[in-house]
Amino acid sequence: LQLVDYGHDGCLLLLQVCLDEVLLNDREAKNLQLKHDLLSATFRYCLDKTYFSTCFCEALMRIKTGTDGLLETLSSALELSAAEKVGIGLALSDSDNSGMKLKG
Repeated sequence: LQLVDYGHDGCLLLLQVCLDEVLLNDREAKNLQLKHDLLSATFRYCLDKTYFSTCFCEALMRIKTGTDGLLETLSSALELSAAEKVGIGLALSDSDNSGMKLKG
């Protein structure tokens, strides 16, 4: 998680890798819980950073699969609280991408 403290680029890289692993490479059931725990810890740590909105939106845009249902999957996998869901919604509504704004 120290990578996140290096700023926008570190946060983006870490979020991207974690999202890719959990959402795209979840075939190995034995490691799935570990991956979810890692994404959850990373996500919650990044959530308090001022650059979270930008990093989260950029990481989502780089995912190589459709984003339909992605937020529901992410919310479920991370067991997000209502406040964290609001944080995600605000992050997405602050995006420069009109598609992301609608999802927020």
